[in-house]
Amino acid sequence: RKHLWERRVGKKKRAEPSWYLFVDESGDFDDPSAPVWVAGVLVRTSNLAKLQGGLRRALEQVIAPFAWPLHTRDLHSVALCAHWSEFQGHRGALGAACERVMAMLDAWRADEVAATRARLASRRAPSFASVKQMDRWLPEHNPDVRFVKEHLAEISDRVPQAIAHMARTTQSEVLGFVVGEDFAGQSHHPDRDRYGVLLAGLLERVSDTLVVRAEAHAPVAMYLGNRRVYDSRLGLAANMSRPLVSQWVKGLDPPGERVAKFSVAEIVTNNDRAPALFCVADFLANRSRRVGRPRKSLASVEGRLSGLTGMVMRTGAGASHLGACVDSSEHLREARDGRPRRSLASSATWAREQATQWVALLGDEEVFS
Repeated sequence: RKHLWERRVGKKKRAEPSWYLFVDESGDFDDPSAPVWVAGVLVRTSNLAKLQGGLRRALEQVIAPFAWPLHTRDLHSVALCAHWSEFQGHRGALGAACERVMAMLDAWRADEVAATRARLASRRAPSFASVKQMDRWLPEHNPDVRFVKEHLAEISDRVPQAIAHMARTTQSEVLGFVVGEDFAGQSHHPDRDRYGVLLAGLLERVSDTLVVRAEAHAPVAMYLGNRRVYDSRLGLAANMSRPLVSQWVKGLDPPGERVAKFSVAEIVTNNDRAPALFCVADFLANRSRRVGRPRKSLASVEGRLSGLTGMVMRTGAGASHLGACVDSSEHLREARDGRPRRSLASSATWAREQATQWVALLGDEEVFS
């Protein structure tokens, strides 16, 4: 199935490597006090199907005993790992440790265990609140609990290795982008969608990065997770849709020819058919929420994310793939327009530093002319 932008170009163009952007988020967007992040995995490959298929097979081996798709938040749960081990009939030392963990849970949390077993059997996602409750009940220093935790840590270490291996094998380029808030809740507003604000910030960062790479007109096919968002045209919550995303794209800054040619390839449902790279975007978003602390420096956050995900988080010396909304993004718009720039005194350290670096880049006429 060809994407819309692929149908508008000739055969010669279709044979060239293309950019694909997979987007997911992490955090409670309904809670103004909660830190939230939107992450994008930007990929250039000449064979997307080969990359996706190989990456899925590699990740399915890595995340055992969990089933596909990869939900990164599950990798922190001993209780859920034990449930999946039982459901999948996992063997060996891990299977034995999980069996003993399940015995503890059966004795202490029988109702939650029964409900979770039923949901797994019917291929439905377990209740996250129930799983968290079970994890709280497990004794932290129990040797079986510690053993399962060590296995979960190994999974987290092996995911970026699988990503890097498939990128090398398929000669693909994989770049990571993440956008958060200058401070928690700044983009939360009753008349706009918090996720939409951060998504726009992400697309602007991707677009500007492609300018730095001398690829200002590059077509980018987007894969975005399905979720409830606020549709300002209707004045109410609605499911993610192509027209709504297209509306957000039209409002990107800067307008005109420099903005990448974004198109929506798919609104992704996170089920057993979810694309592997969409799951990688979930992994990046989750890790961003864990390391993007307000007082951390830009270099620290970039370095941690590169180490945890194996993805490139910067282009050249001054083009960070991190971004922030709302003050930092408005600060850049003001710099672009030659207007007085707002203060970033209340912004997170990493957010202030990335904005300063990008303002310097915007002033480079050889790059942004």
